[in-house]
This record gives sequence, structure tokens and C-alpha cells, in this order.
Amino acid sequence: MGHDAFKLDVTAVNEDYPLDDSSKDDQRPSLDILALSADTWGDTLYSRHQLLTRIGREHHVVYSTGGRFVWQLGRRPADWKPLFGRFEARDRVVVDIPPSIPFRVARSRFFDEWAVRRLAARLERRWKRSPANARVLWVFRPEFLPFLKHFDRDLLIYHACDLYSRMPGWTEEHARSELALCRTADVRIATSQVLAKELESLSGEPVQTLANGVDCKAYANLPALRVHEPADIASIPFPRLGYTGVLTRKVDFRLIGEMATARPDWNFILVGPVHSLDADAATQLNHCRTLPNIHLLGEKPQRAIAAYVASMDVGLIPYKLGHTWTDAVNPLKLYEYLAAGIPTVCAPIRSVLDLGELVRCPERSAQAWIGAVSAALAEKDVVLVQKRIAAARARDWDRIAAGVLKIINAELAPRLSDHPDHVRGNRQ
Repeated sequence: MGHDAFKLDVTAVNEDYPLDDSSKDDQRPSLDILALSADTWGDTLYSRHQLLTRIGREHHVVYSTGGRFVWQLGRRPADWKPLFGRFEARDRVVVDIPPSIPFRVARSRFFDEWAVRRLAARLERRWKRSPANARVLWVFRPEFLPFLKHFDRDLLIYHACDLYSRMPGWTEEHARSELALCRTADVRIATSQVLAKELESLSGEPVQTLANGVDCKAYANLPALRVHEPADIASIPFPRLGYTGVLTRKVDFRLIGEMATARPDWNFILVGPVHSLDADAATQLNHCRTLPNIHLLGEKPQRAIAAYVASMDVGLIPYKLGHTWTDAVNPLKLYEYLAAGIPTVCAPIRSVLDLGELVRCPERSAQAWIGAVSAALAEKDVVLVQKRIAAARARDWDRIAAGVLKIINAELAPRLSDHPDHVRGNRQ
């Protein structure tokens, strides 16, 4: 198919999008935000990173993974650096590089509680910028529950990005922690309606849905992106069927291999790091590596992803469904594909089905997927391309960040009006 199908004027739906002006209220408080998440801050930016970089334009944001467990420390002295940790400014956020001392020990409750207390005190010193600022504790995983009692705050947010209860390693302790966090939080947010309903059923508390988004600015000049292709994709012939994102056990590598075998004239491009494979996924991925028309290009920095997506003919989201956390996901890559205007073929995830004609969702069989991809490659509908780009613009991260600030300010307003001096008495 190549790039000729996308030669159209997309400037009307790709111009720079500012933060929502309605979020700029002179009465809104300045925020000191501490975000606790399990994901390190690196080249790959997930939804939490995307939100916080934008909120960091106007507010003080500290991001931390909490601390390191003893099993994460290696035997070499270099593995223990930085010994006492440090804080770095990245993407408008103060990012915590956690210390090796104190380290956490899950099997020793006494020692672990001591370590959490010390780690929390360290974060407290960096989090607090001004006594006049409202303090928001933003927690993305239930494993951070032990930290809560050590922080004074004006607002606690629990933001669930995945259906953690279906992830490998989930325990009864995790379940109790998530229930307690849901009931303690002032605001509960989920990335899909399916996930929101799961958490509401669990806790009996209301949960707001906040779907993922995309950086539309990165796709503002699609013609230029397609002319200046990354070197490692430029040599791959068309048609190109692409997947961007982490290659985990949720990806149906068996399906990819079956399609690649049946259609040797198609090129399948997988862009992203490999993580958390089970035995079956590892076996199927190794088989994919042996096929000449499957190309694994590895992890790329976030700033480069748009160029890879724009160089593809069809975006793929071949997730396994029915027994993994993917049933409740709202894929980030979906909005990247839409922003590039390319057709998308996706597993029938419930959060995606509402997009109707913008995404093809075949059932799980190589024959059904090959049919859907063939239809996508044959597509010549310029109006559909424009609709996809417009749909992506509605999910721009700037717009979503502005919406989150509205939620935070609405929750803070009555609390701070009762305590104008911002005295905090809600230690948990």
C-alpha cells in the first residue's frame, strides 16, 4: 500500500493544541504532587508519565517508585548505585532515583515498615515545596498502601491503569491493599469503563473513567514523518504491518506467526522491548524471530515512535483475550495509530469496540485477521483517515491533563475552603 494513500491535507486536524483554558482558573490552588508508580521514568512514557509531564508545566510534581527491594539489588557494587538515591529533573517532573539503603524486605514486616518510614520521610522532604500549596498524593498501584500513613495530604488519588488482579504475581495481600486503597482514596480513576466497573464492584465506591491519549503534536506533520523514515524501517518493503509497545505475554505471538507464514509478502514490524513473557509466549516469540518477514526493531525513545507509526500501513493490536488483564485495557498505541491516520486491526477489546468503523476488530483466528488486514490495506477512504485523526485529537494528552486538573480542583475546593490555611489533619 505504501504512503500514497495518505497524501492529504491534515493540518486542519493536527494543529498545535493548547491546554484547556478553562483549567486556568485564578482561584485554583498551586499543587505539590507526589506520584507513586511501579514504572521507572525512562525513554518509554506510559499514561502516568504523559499526564504528569503536562501537569508539571504548572505544578510541582515529584515521581517515585517508592524504593528498592533487596531482591532487586545485585552483587556488584555498581548495582547498588546510587547508594542513597538522588532526584533528577526530567520532562518537567522531579524524578526520584531511589536509594539502595534503606532497602525493603517483603518477608520481614518489622524491617520493611522501618524502611518504608525512612523512604517516606525522604520523599516528604522533596515533595513539600510551600505550606500554601495543596498536597496531592497520586498512587498508581496498590502496593504503595504502606506509604499512605506516613504522608499528610489534602487529596489522595488512586489511579488504576490495568486490571491488576489478573496480572501474574497477584496475591490476596495485593487484593486487600487494593480494596483498602479504593476505600481510602478521595478520587478513584480507571483507564477504561470495564476497569472502573470492576473497581466499583470491589469497593462500592464511585470510579471515574479516564481513557488514554496521544501527543498529537508529535504527529502534526505526517508528510515529513513519512519522508524521513527511521533507517531501520526504511529498508523494509511495503506493506508494513506494525505493533508498537512492550512485547509481553499479552501479545498473541502465535497469531502473528500464523499470519506471517500465510502471507510471506507482508512485513510485520514489532517496535518495543521484550518483558514478562511466560513459557508459551517466549516459545512463540522465538518462532517469530525465525520468520524472514517479521522484524523486531527493539525499544525506541518516545520521541521517535511517531516516525515509526507513520511509516506503517496498518497498526496492529493482537492481544490475547479471555484470561489476561487485556480485557480491561485501553491501549495507548491505539491513539498513536489514529493520530497517524492509519487503519487499525485490533483484538475485540471492549474499550475499542465503541470506535466502530475507525477500527477493525476480527475474532481470534489467522483467517479472520488476514481478512481484516487485507481490507485495511485496500482502504482508500480519505474521510476515514480524517475521522481517525480527529478522534485522536479528542484524546490529546493536553486535553486529558486539563480534565484531570478540573477533577482535582473540584475535589480540593470544599476541603480548602474549610481549611484556608491548609492545615492537614488527614493522616491515614
